[in-house]
Amino acid sequence: MRAFFRTFRRDERAIAATEFALLLPTIIGLMVGTFEVARAVSAKSKVSQMTGAIGDLISQKNSVTSSNLNDLINGTSNILQPLPTTGATVDVQSIVYDTSTKKYYVDWTLHKVGSGSAQTNGANSDYQGADPPGAATIKVTVTYDFEPTFSKIYKDINPSSGGKITLSETFFSARSGAAVPLE
Repeated sequence: MRAFFRTFRRDERAIAATEFALLLPTIIGLMVGTFEVARAVSAKSKVSQMTGAIGDLISQKNSVTSSNLNDLINGTSNILQPLPTTGATVDVQSIVYDTSTKKYYVDWTLHKVGSGSAQTNGANSDYQGADPPGAATIKVTVTYDFEPTFSKIYKDINPSSGGKITLSETFFSARSGAAVPLE
């Protein structure tokens, strides 16, 4: 019996296969994790690009309509491709400084989720900009629900997320002239 254990202890023929079998789950986990992190970073970059494009394009207009804004947002949502655009929410505000009250107020707001849109007018703003009197600021916030390829695993790790990671970006674009009216 001692001879058997001595021979077994010295036998090294299957050590490489055993080490590979032990390390394989770790290697696969690292590869999948790297893939998911790269996709999430790319999605965050696309959300930032979309937010900036919307703010820049609205700031260049002399006036906008709800239809113009919807078309502009639908057009810039192509930046998110090849990601699905259904998870994007866009909020656009025109913030104006009122010289009589010395406060900023929201001249108009557009909230767009998927293909729908709604607008409201004239609310107070917590914006504390340094714009000159009469100037306006366009504030754009894009929120995107990124769903990882292996969202079931992420949902098990973080159950309150629903398997999605929320990416958000806010962009301010100051206009030197008057506010962009919503017609």
